[in-house]
Amino acid sequence: MFVETEWPLGVSVLGAPKDTPPSRRCCATAALSLAAQLARTPAVEAYACGFAAWAREVWHAQAARLARAFPLEHQAFSIVGEASALAAA
Repeated sequence: MFVETEWPLGVSVLGAPKDTPPSRRCCATAALSLAAQLARTPAVEAYACGFAAWAREVWHAQAARLARAFPLEHQAFSIVGEASALAAA
């Protein structure tokens, strides 16, 4: 036989709404505005964000593609070289 011995996980209180909810258009506009703002954010602390992170990922993908196409002894650059150049700067 099944007997419930625990209280419910959540409790809801029903009442009159405090404010009218925003329209779908207003929510969509606010969401797109925030997305555009986040896309234009270059960095947060040590992490690249938005378009800057995308550009860096594209650069690393192209560098990896070149590294596979041309062995390291024939490359004029490498991802490791980029890291050491950044550390020296």
